[in-house]
Amino acid sequence: MRKAHYLKPQEKDNFSLNSSTVFADGLAKLFSALNIVGWIIGGFALLVGMFSVANIMFVSVKERTSIIGIKKAIGAKQWVILLEFLIESVVLCIIGGIMGLALVYGLLKILSTFENNTFNQRLVFNIFHKWHKSRSWPATMVDYYFF
Repeated sequence: MRKAHYLKPQEKDNFSLNSSTVFADGLAKLFSALNIVGWIIGGFALLVGMFSVANIMFVSVKERTSIIGIKKAIGAKQWVILLEFLIESVVLCIIGGIMGLALVYGLLKILSTFENNTFNQRLVFNIFHKWHKSRSWPATMVDYYFF
């Protein structure tokens, strides 16, 4: 590098060599912070989900009070009724989780079709730009293109 800059042996360097490790270290710190934020948001989402399921099950039990009374009058044990509600809540959570995973999988499959097709990328990702330009005042568009 000194030869390319025509520097004599006693002259000070007027260039610097940068390493990509500095950039990689910065990205590693950024992604570790994003990972922590993701875990925090995921924890709050699970907490909200737990409260939602508990609330739905509470309403379900309140609506079925008369049915529970009839079952107890017939001779059903308390643990059988409790097991019925627990199984119902587990099945509903599993079905909801599977539906969520299927939705995300489908959306990722749809988005991955646009990965290698430049025309589709332009078509999909320029919709907002075209919509914005279509709502512009005609005089500003003429001014933009001709002056």
